[in-house]
Amino acid sequence: MKGKRIIIPILCFAVLMLGLGSNDSLRGIFAPVFQDRYALSDSQLSLIVTISYVGNLLFLSLGGKLLDTFDRKKVTLSIIGIWMLALAVNLFTDQYIFILISMFLALGASTLLNTTINILTPMVCAGYAGLMVNVFFFIQGIGTSGSQLLLGRYAFSYSGWKMINAVLFVIGIIAVLLFLNVKLPGWKKSPKPVTAVLPEKAPGKILPENPAPCRDPALFPKNPALLPPCSGCWQPCWAATLSASTES
Repeated sequence: MKGKRIIIPILCFAVLMLGLGSNDSLRGIFAPVFQDRYALSDSQLSLIVTISYVGNLLFLSLGGKLLDTFDRKKVTLSIIGIWMLALAVNLFTDQYIFILISMFLALGASTLLNTTINILTPMVCAGYAGLMVNVFFFIQGIGTSGSQLLLGRYAFSYSGWKMINAVLFVIGIIAVLLFLNVKLPGWKKSPKPVTAVLPEKAPGKILPENPAPCRDPALFPKNPALLPPCSGCWQPCWAATLSASTES
């Protein structure tokens, strides 16, 4: 059981990083294909790269806060879902504007998933997290280099663009199914700060800053009425003593 708990997240992250590596190379490989198909100018072609970097910036800015605030497993599944949504846009659309949208979502989600895997690896691979992070990024490099080699040689066309997006979508489904079985340590919200509550003062009593000491009634044993009032004293000792002396 323990071996299964370790193998599943390693396999999940390895599959995901392979797909992310391939995904990151697509904008460079298929840029000439997009230019020919949509008759793009040089500025329109460069906008594809620009919009992908904007996606990187926004996703990293907001995604890190979400990972620290909410359940990391749910946030990770949501990010994978956004990445798969971008792949679906590429599969079922054929317009330049949708290329921009998909690049914004796919590259932004891809970069955030890289960071997420860095965060989650120590949680599931305690004791050898550094080694596994290096392994995962090596696998990502294989995905990048392999896709550049294979797609550039055998699938350098618009149909190849559709095909690689379909393959990546299947990889996303496999990653989701594996990640659903990954056991992450329990997530808890940060406890609210405890504020000390001081007891309320009794109504009708005012505590002086410098209470004066009570006069000793023993100084006036025969005539308590001569006992002067205790100015500023907050204890009712004088009244009780005076009453007792009067009764006697």
